[in-house]
Amino acid sequence: MVLRKGHLSIMICILLLPAFSEANGLNLNGLGSRALSMGGAFVAVANDFSAIYWNPAGAALFDRPLAGFQVFDLIPVSYYQPVNSRVVVGFGIFTPSGMGGEWNIEDFAPYSGGILYKWASKIGFVSFSPLVAVKISDMVSVGATFNLNYAMSNMSTIAGVYELPQMPGVPVDLGQYEEKLSGWGVGVTLGTLVRLSEKIGFGLTLKTPSTIKFKGTGMTSRFPLYDISGTSDMERELTWPLSIAGGVAVHPLDRLLVTADVQWSQWSRLEKNVTFYKNAFWQEFWGAEGYTEIPMNWENKTQIRFGAEYVLSPVLALRAGYCHDPAPSPDETMNVLLPSYAYNTFTFGVGYLISNLKVDAGLEYMAGKDRTIEYSGHNDPGIFTMRMIIPSISLSYEF
Repeated sequence: MVLRKGHLSIMICILLLPAFSEANGLNLNGLGSRALSMGGAFVAVANDFSAIYWNPAGAALFDRPLAGFQVFDLIPVSYYQPVNSRVVVGFGIFTPSGMGGEWNIEDFAPYSGGILYKWASKIGFVSFSPLVAVKISDMVSVGATFNLNYAMSNMSTIAGVYELPQMPGVPVDLGQYEEKLSGWGVGVTLGTLVRLSEKIGFGLTLKTPSTIKFKGTGMTSRFPLYDISGTSDMERELTWPLSIAGGVAVHPLDRLLVTADVQWSQWSRLEKNVTFYKNAFWQEFWGAEGYTEIPMNWENKTQIRFGAEYVLSPVLALRAGYCHDPAPSPDETMNVLLPSYAYNTFTFGVGYLISNLKVDAGLEYMAGKDRTIEYSGHNDPGIFTMRMIIPSISLSYEF
């Protein structure tokens, strides 16, 4: 996302309070309260409605129709239908990625001459995903989804203080900057499950990159005061990365399930943020200021997840988990509208079965590592802090 800092080089120290935030770069922690309350270590399990996200091969083991959804910003839902004893098809709508926030505008007033400008951002996408899963044998199953991804990106910030060509030597405040973009991309998820016995199993999931071609409109509020168009159509491409996740699930006791996952994400695909404005003046002006090609230099990262589930009775289960999620953005490109943190996440949850209806509830405590950022030309300096408590509830029904 493009930041308009102008000549702002002041230390910012603020507690960020996003409407919803990211883990693993721009990606959310996952889908399903059961999986989330087990720290997201679910690739080798994938035996509930969230299989479409974690490992589509898990759906091959469903012998009855299954539907489920999670209460969230956009309610994700999935449905699975066995075709025969070996083949299951399904469809899901879910949000694999998203982050955003809106900040108290008064906190930023000292950095904009006392003028109250809006600071907010929101980025993410929704996947529309048909699924097919096949049980190869009693030990091995495979699955795949085709992901049609609709993405949106909205941002509001200060335009900054600059000299205009018609007023050389006179820096002027250009007011509020806003942009609203949306676009489409495609991707594929491939998965396999191997059950060596009732005690141990392994899973592997690969998610291909998805390049979103954004189109939309940018707005600079005070351009019209200087006979410049206040809006411009614009385009941008952003690639969500390749990710590979492997997991193991073990039953050391009949009632105890222990899981562990490792996920590698190719965030280095976010090398730079390139924007094209169709208005010739916008493209030339913002290009000269260095804002049509902004370095990101994100780095590949590996996420580690652990989980446990203990079945107290046929209808009640307790869960807990942990996830370590390193930040992909380096200090030199950290900013307040697209912040990135190294998280230590602790999770807890409970599951309850009422006939064919399963109710799962979970709670995530995400402790972001504080970041002290020194100004380097393409970042926002300051002390960045993030702490979040995220509840979730999922319902699923087996027909």
